[in-house]
Amino acid sequence: MEITLPSSVAICARAKTGQIDVSDYECVIGINNTHVQEKFEPSLIIAMDDLKRDEKVEPDYVDAIVNKGCPVLSTRKFRKWPSVQPYPLEDVCRWLKRKTGLPPHRLLDCSISFAIALCLRHLVARVGLSGIDLTPPYNALAMKRGMLQFTEGGYRKPPDWFKYYSQDALKQRRPREPGWESVHYLVGFGTALGMKFEWGKDSTLMNSDRDRYFYGYNDMPRLK
Repeated sequence: MEITLPSSVAICARAKTGQIDVSDYECVIGINNTHVQEKFEPSLIIAMDDLKRDEKVEPDYVDAIVNKGCPVLSTRKFRKWPSVQPYPLEDVCRWLKRKTGLPPHRLLDCSISFAIALCLRHLVARVGLSGIDLTPPYNALAMKRGMLQFTEGGYRKPPDWFKYYSQDALKQRRPREPGWESVHYLVGFGTALGMKFEWGKDSTLMNSDRDRYFYGYNDMPRLK
């Protein structure tokens, strides 16, 4: 199966934050069975886990993927599921290695990374990232406790942005699943190629859920 992608693609995962309106894109790539929860019609599904293995444990989950009525990219093809075809791993890896100089396996460590890499390979002009939050949202209580630690540590009036660097905030902010590093790298690399990436304002990607500030400045610079 030859894969071609249009100039605008939305990639949809299941996080409740960072969602965007996917109807504004020509193609919608669903990650696993996200379409069941988020109620959208995928043009393509990427499910990189072993579907035959998963069928033994979660048959409804697999059924929602393989019988959705759209192409599915996975690790291999299955005789019983004609909709499932192998992800073009060799082609994408060859392209990534030539363009980045990095070992491709370092960049493909979750299904979302595979989806973004496919968009890079086809130089998709506009990529929307919906429900892709690989880091827990900031916890207000943790940041409040952190500011108290700074105060008790001798700071009379710590700047408001200190809250993002408190021990409590950093501790609960650790990535919760694989893909955090690779997704950020691939987004940055794609941007350097001239691709445009979009995500929801409350997404944790690129620290979008932080207040606008510049690290180190007590008085924030006002730039146009």
